[in-house]
Amino acid sequence: MSLRRPSQRKTIRVWAANEGLRRVLRHPTGIRFQADINVSVGWPEDAFTLRRLRDGSVLDHPPEKDKGDEPQPEPVGASPRGGPGTAAAKAEKK
Repeated sequence: MSLRRPSQRKTIRVWAANEGLRRVLRHPTGIRFQADINVSVGWPEDAFTLRRLRDGSVLDHPPEKDKGDEPQPEPVGASPRGGPGTAAAKAEKK
């Protein structure tokens, strides 16, 4: 690392990997994450930041939404009672 003044150090925009880490993780300089997980912060490009990027604690891109959060669309042709090939339809025929 070069001997730059603190105002001249290169910074990297990082996002917390998850909500739990967002609440507790901070850079040794005191920089914390914002209340919203979708907001990035600028951390100095140093050994601490690079190590956190490698171990996955912080990301260099916004975190992806969990697929469980969004309602899943129903498949085309699905009905609440089931179709002719379902187990419910086969049980009714017997």
